Amino acid sequence: MKISLTKFQRFLLLFNIIFLASSALLFSEIKNYEFVIYGFFAVGITIAVTSLNSRFQFSNLTFAGLTILNITHQLGGGLMINNARLYALQIIPGILRFDKIVHIFGIFIITIALYELFKHHLKNIKEDWVIMIFLIFAGIGIGVLWEFVEFIPVMTLPETGVGEYMNTIGDLLSNTLGAIFAATYIKVRIFSKSRKNSKQ
Repeated sequence: MKISLTKFQRFLLLFNIIFLASSALLFSEIKNYEFVIYGFFAVGITIAVTSLNSRFQFSNLTFAGLTILNITHQLGGGLMINNARLYALQIIPGILRFDKIVHIFGIFIITIALYELFKHHLKNIKEDWVIMIFLIFAGIGIGVLWEFVEFIPVMTLPETGVGEYMNTIGDLLSNTLGAIFAATYIKVRIFSKSRKNSKQ
């Protein structure tokens, strides 16, 4: 199967391979197996997007966004600040941690990728709000799968940094916000631009 990638996308693919392989080795060395597991899932998602690109032509935004997500996710679990993981860093004390920003951004990018995956099936739907609701729920669904992935280390490893019930609820709320932001971005930037071009 021929995989069509731009030079920029090839660069990002190579970077992801090197970065994820290096982080997996590092996490194995320090016995942080939780993020070794996450790294395998990140590799799987990167391979899936790359292999599907010749058919669906994912945007550079999707490739760059997934790269940033891979970096922030692995650094979040490996980089220590004041004897605590970067993921625990309080951006707004008591309200917003670095962890939640990664969830919001991650589902934002994944929801955009889902739109690019399904856009040929959605083009005949005239009502923007129908597409937006579909994308929001699709993004939330991927967010739920994300939580399932985070649950695997909880069930298989003696200790993880996943957190408790409130952390899971906070993750799901952050995922929902990410999906809403992505649907709004698609409505404002992509749909509006498409209509403008069709009138010219």
